[in-house]
Amino acid sequence: MGIMDLLQEIELEGYNASEDVANEFENLPDGEYEGYISDFTYRVNDKGTEWFSFEITIPTENNRKYWANLFLSGKMAKVNLKKMLHYIYKLSGVAMESMDFADPEAGAAIAKEHVSGVFVYLTLKTNKNDFQSFTMERSDGN
Repeated sequence: MGIMDLLQEIELEGYNASEDVANEFENLPDGEYEGYISDFTYRVNDKGTEWFSFEITIPTENNRKYWANLFLSGKMAKVNLKKMLHYIYKLSGVAMESMDFADPEAGAAIAKEHVSGVFVYLTLKTNKNDFQSFTMERSDGN
């Protein structure tokens, strides 16, 4: 499909260029999705908050990306590190250890090699505080 075709489709959907498109990046609706791990990264923001992120591409949602983030701050740091190790093991069968993450970026690169391309079932659920949580299970793919 070419650019003109896509623009015509957008026009037919009633798009108005004067409207804000920020809502394009809202959370996916709660539910179950099948996708694949397209990236795994370690990140740090300007304030020093650290997190690991599984990037999941969801083909049935126009290849939309979902970032399953595990933040390493406060009381959740240990819980989320355990989740990270658990998901890496569950998706790849590889048990990574603390020494693998002596350099978090290097550890993320190793984990990425193990989980990239793995198909997953992603379940999203929003709580009463409007926080959307996720769970992942390995799937057989298409």
